[in-house]
Amino acid sequence: MAYIQKNNPLKSSPCRNCGTSPLHQPKVNEDIDWDNLTDAQKKAMNLQPEVEVARYGVDVTRYKNFLENRKTTMLPGHIQASIANTESKKVRGDLGIKKGDPTQVNAWYTGNEPVYRSTKLKEGERYKDEPAYETQRVYLKKDQAKQFLDIAKTIKPTKDPRTFERDGKTYTIPLGDEGYDFIRNNCAKGVCEALGVNPDKARRKSKVKYVGGVGGIILDTLINKVMTDGGITEPKKAWDIIMKKFNVDET
Repeated sequence: MAYIQKNNPLKSSPCRNCGTSPLHQPKVNEDIDWDNLTDAQKKAMNLQPEVEVARYGVDVTRYKNFLENRKTTMLPGHIQASIANTESKKVRGDLGIKKGDPTQVNAWYTGNEPVYRSTKLKEGERYKDEPAYETQRVYLKKDQAKQFLDIAKTIKPTKDPRTFERDGKTYTIPLGDEGYDFIRNNCAKGVCEALGVNPDKARRKSKVKYVGGVGGIILDTLINKVMTDGGITEPKKAWDIIMKKFNVDET
């Protein structure tokens, strides 16, 4: 398990590799290169020389929902994640990233879309809080990072989405037989699976009643799916679970 804290991680971050309980808290030296720990440093932290330290950064971004920011255009909240420092030859070489390989999990009904560069963290940053979104960097070991990239390749567009017409316009609902599905296989589920989190823990059941008009068509379709599927994987719940897994201090 990789550990990192939001508030001044250099001052209070526990060892990101122990996984023991209680957590081993080494005396932190600001000059430590966490990506290239020496055997002497590992020994001082009770780590075996062969232990691999979590070193591959992933920027997790959660767009705020309407209760937090009424001007957001991302529905319903949305969550995405992307490998940091993909320009690095070392990162690409270590993880076997080839040209054209997706390095993000950003599921839309159109497929695995690129993330806005503005949501990524700059070198030295661990957390960013903007009016429309927040981004937290977590760290993965090589096998975890490779799993992340494997999941990224599975994100596909919605196949045979539901469509309906009203007032001469055609509307598309991302509920299909395969690929992205707003209920069964949405953005939050993709990020959970990519980061080794059980998406079932982020499910939220809906009890929306049928109403008339266009909204009624959509909500009636959704509620029928929810009742048979158990609920929607909700981005805010997914974010909370991911932060808990990586021991991010939210206070």
